[in-house]
This record gives sequence, C-alpha cells and structure tokens, in this order.
Amino acid sequence: MRWVYLAIVAFLGIVFLRADVQLVDLVLDANLKWSAVAVIFLVGLVIGQILRNTPSRGNTLRYAGWGLFVTIILGLLEYSVEWQRDTLLARNETVILSAASLETVSQHYITARNGLYSTTVTFNEAESEALVDTGASLVLINYTTAQAAGVEMDTLVFDTRVTTASGPLDIALVTLDQVRLGDGISVRKVKAAVTPKGLRHSNLLGSSFLSKLDETVVRQDKMILTQTRR
Repeated sequence: MRWVYLAIVAFLGIVFLRADVQLVDLVLDANLKWSAVAVIFLVGLVIGQILRNTPSRGNTLRYAGWGLFVTIILGLLEYSVEWQRDTLLARNETVILSAASLETVSQHYITARNGLYSTTVTFNEAESEALVDTGASLVLINYTTAQAAGVEMDTLVFDTRVTTASGPLDIALVTLDQVRLGDGISVRKVKAAVTPKGLRHSNLLGSSFLSKLDETVVRQDKMILTQTRR
C-alpha cells in the first residue's frame, strides 16, 4: 500500500510544483479541471488493483476515501482562488502571484464605471484617482497632483503644446520617479506631463506607463493590467 500513498503525494506535488502548472493559470482559468484529473487518477488506481487482484472491501473504501479527500481539497482550492479573483475585481485591487518559476506576476483589476476605467494611482508618493486612457501617449497629471507628488513646480516650463478635445493646451514635461497601482504593479522613470495651475481635469494613465506593462486587456466591463518581473 505504500506505493499508493507515494503515488498520491507525487501527484499532488506535480500539480502544485510543476513549472507549467502555475497559480497564474489557476486564478485566470479557475475550474474543476484538477479535481477531475484527481478523480481519474484515483479511479485508475482502483481499476489497476482490480486487474491485478481482487481487492478487499477495506481497500476499496480506502481508495474511495482518498479520491474523495483529494477531490475536496483541490475543489476548495479552485473555489478559493475564484472567489479571491472575484473579490479583487469588485474592489479594483491588485493580486501578486508567485509562480513556480522565478517570476512575480502582478495583476490589477479595474471595473468600468459609465464606460470609464478609473483607479487609485500612486504618483511618486502621492495617491490620486486617474483614468486609464490607452489613446494618450503620456501620463497626464494636474497641477495639484504634481505638487503632492513632489514635482519641483518652480522649474516647470509649459512650452509643449498639445491638442486636446477642448482645444490646444500648453503642458510641462516631467519624469516621475515611480508610478504604482496597488502593491504589485510599479514602473520607474515614467515620462509625464503637468497641466497649468487652475486647470481642472482628471489625471490620465497613458502609454508612457501602460507600454511598460506586459498586457492591458479588457474583458466585458473589466480591464486587467498585468506586469511580470523576474
């Protein structure tokens, strides 16, 4: 019987430790596939025992018990990661996943509100709301946010003219030390633009930040930003 227990332990080890079976996959595609595999595996063990010899009732019950145990454990795991993902989606939070390789995958979820994707962003050390705008070439922050972020306002030169939906606008180009989403996604040395004092508008996350990420996708009414770091 020892080989049966060793086989079960080896199977669980493969599920949780193999490089191609990562937590990323479980979170992005949580379902009952691993539970189904566990059932098939253990049913195969029972069939193997039947073909080799006639098992006792005790052995059959023992195998059935192990099958139920492994199925419940894996089912609970998948339910847990699915529930956690839905919770993060609802709260616009960031999840950090330690994969089996030497990588850290961070994902930030944003739910659309009135067709816009707004989230809390940390510019240097200042938190502020910002809209994700995949059509903007730069991160754009207003004068108040720039002050809170520690930008040297006295050195700003508003000599770069851009065209917006409201007409031409003179902006000052700066480089932010760091732009973060939640606790996981972080980009250093981000090119940004500051608008003149007194101009009220939303902060924008543009391509100077988004292009540094691995992926920005929209699924139904949710945007998922992904960053992988080694």
